[in-house]
Amino acid sequence: MVLIDQQGVTPNRVITYADAFVHDESPLPVLSNLSALKELESIKRVRLTMVYEALDRPFWMQTRLDIRCPSLSLERRSRRAASGDDDQPTRMPEAVLFRMHDGRTRAKNSPDITPLASAEWQSSANETMKRAYQVACNAPLVTAAINGSFDANNVLIPAVYRERMSPLGLGETLVVPSSLLQTELAELTWSKMWPDVQMPSISHGAPLTEQERLALRQRIEEAQRNLEAQKAAVLASLEEQQAEFDFRDEAARLRGGRHTSKTEADMLMAWQGKSERDVVVAMGAPQVSEAAGIRFLAYGQDYDSRYFVQRVYTGHSWVEGVYRSCNIQFVLIPDGRREFRVADVVVTAFKSGDGWSPNLCAEMTEAPRS
Repeated sequence: MVLIDQQGVTPNRVITYADAFVHDESPLPVLSNLSALKELESIKRVRLTMVYEALDRPFWMQTRLDIRCPSLSLERRSRRAASGDDDQPTRMPEAVLFRMHDGRTRAKNSPDITPLASAEWQSSANETMKRAYQVACNAPLVTAAINGSFDANNVLIPAVYRERMSPLGLGETLVVPSSLLQTELAELTWSKMWPDVQMPSISHGAPLTEQERLALRQRIEEAQRNLEAQKAAVLASLEEQQAEFDFRDEAARLRGGRHTSKTEADMLMAWQGKSERDVVVAMGAPQVSEAAGIRFLAYGQDYDSRYFVQRVYTGHSWVEGVYRSCNIQFVLIPDGRREFRVADVVVTAFKSGDGWSPNLCAEMTEAPRS
């Protein structure tokens, strides 16, 4: 945030701050309307905060202004980008065309914050608006100048700041923390910029009764309990996610880049991470074996329609019919809670002979029900 202007003398001084983070509110070009592409409207939205010294003026007022910046055709923009002219600042105009998008204000004698209505386009030639224009229309250069004014220890070097901001017409401005809220910014203004006068008493509302204090304390305690519960839930969720990542990494190491068939890849996508109980509920009782801390659940089906044929008059014999088998092996490893979960699925299918036979793997490779 930048202190861009100081106006007036005590007791009617006004200080204006501009946020260096600027939004581009330019309308999108209509590609079907070629004439509209000749000059593209450029509108930048900048947030200003004003702090007032006078007792009858607001404690602070914040507005978001839309400022019309120089328009450029697509061709001219491309030429500027190619030539490096984008690094050249936009010159300060004789008058600034702007409109208020929205705003809000707080009085010194009330804690209430009052919204401000939007306003139509208007023109101004005062110094404050000209400097707001420079911030809005040169936002990338302003940000670069501010960032380049800090040393390796993140300490602002005033001489470097003035040198970098002077080409933008903002050499006499000051940098303030952008994290300050409006009331904090107003208090900082009174303490640092107007130390010659005492900040007037600012109304924060009527004093609380004992009953209101008790209710407020209870609400704060309840909010703290909710915050702690949410914090615990978030931490638990993060731990659970990390455990899942760890399990998947271990499962990937177990597979070791093994080439999987399409059937295996589809099953692995559906079954990876499922528990031993999930497998048993969906598939039935398996043949179980275990080695080196890895558990294997095996399922198999076969179909055999083979029969022996022999010609009586020649003695020749052969086998006709079809033999088909499907074997599925679920490979499970323990997760962080020592619960066995699916890390790999190995499908072995075999068929011999010609003719019809049921697709034994079709039912066995269905995705789990839950």
